[in-house]
Amino acid sequence: MRFETSFVLPRFELNDNLYNFNLTSLPLVQQMWLSNINFPLIPQLSFSLPQWNFWNNNGNSSSYIFPTSTNTEPPVDTFVLSTPAAPNAPTRASIPTTPATSITPSTAVITENTAETKPATNIAGCKKADGSFDAKKLYEFMNLESQGLSFEVFGLAIEGYNKLPDKGNGCLGIFDTTQESNKDRYYLLDLNTGSLIGRSVLKTGSGDMSNVSGANKPNSHATLSGFMKVGEEYYSSGKNRQSMRLNGLEKNINDNARTKAVVVHHVKPGQDKTWGCLGYSPVLNKDGQIDYNATYTKMRKLFPENTIIFTQPCRNSVDQYRSLSKLYS
Repeated sequence: MRFETSFVLPRFELNDNLYNFNLTSLPLVQQMWLSNINFPLIPQLSFSLPQWNFWNNNGNSSSYIFPTSTNTEPPVDTFVLSTPAAPNAPTRASIPTTPATSITPSTAVITENTAETKPATNIAGCKKADGSFDAKKLYEFMNLESQGLSFEVFGLAIEGYNKLPDKGNGCLGIFDTTQESNKDRYYLLDLNTGSLIGRSVLKTGSGDMSNVSGANKPNSHATLSGFMKVGEEYYSSGKNRQSMRLNGLEKNINDNARTKAVVVHHVKPGQDKTWGCLGYSPVLNKDGQIDYNATYTKMRKLFPENTIIFTQPCRNSVDQYRSLSKLYS
């Protein structure tokens, strides 16, 4: 429904089920005709309209009470709301109106385009009409604030993930580089079910990752920002042994990951930096030595093949990353 009038309503008050327009700052209003009712500035509301009250600058009021019976129809082409008669009151012919359709009083509602946000009760409830994820609903549904993952980081990851043409296996790993290096700052999320699979300490490279495109160049030894996809597992005869390859998904940001041999591998106990790889903490036995079987089991659990991994850029390079990425335009 839409109100079409030639004046601006200076104040709108909402009091339970009574909705008041205060017109005290306007010239004396004796009569007005209203049609095609709509209130674009009212927050989300959806209910029957029981009564409308109007005041003029003399303190007089007038009301139109919507009948509760469907057998009682309001005027077909107008709602007439008038104050007590006054000299020189305008006639209907002197006030331009727009033709309106009949309105059934019992079904009159006020609505806004955006529905009231309600907590999701399942993963399907975290999705929008187009199938993409609603970051806020998903964040709350997965209770990620309690896990130490900020919405700022999560929101950036989901915003880009929604635009990815290749969603991999439906799991999303988020590497929150804004947290301290000794924290479990890598999160593997199963977006098929809305569950947290696991977390781990993850180390960054020794190079400067604040230069987003520069990190993608050979011998930068810097961690690559943005979205990559976990490739196949392979065995290295060097110190890292079992590792997972990575494929960069963003041009000029991380698409050189494979040629630079950027992979996922474990780090030594106490090691804080890598040469640009994603280094996860190993599992240690009771003697403080690496338990390789348990360590590689951990790797396969947290970095399964075809998983999408998002690495959060440095705080001072988020805008730089956004401008380079094709996912945020």
